[in-house]
Amino acid sequence: MPIPRIITKRLVTLTEAADYLGISVRQLEYLTAAGEIKQTRLPNTRKRLYDIVDLDEFIKHSKIKIG
Repeated sequence: MPIPRIITKRLVTLTEAADYLGISVRQLEYLTAAGEIKQTRLPNTRKRLYDIVDLDEFIKHSKIKIG
């Protein structure tokens, strides 16, 4: 079993963001298209990047209370 990498940068790729959230790339693409998660594109690039702060906000707002 591979050891997970610790992400230390602010902007991450689609694959890294999916790994960070523990979901598939396809699910992240769906959430992005639905407007649930914001995507960043830096000027003069085609890369789809995700801000760790936005991913943390998504996690925070996705929590549910049990009990």
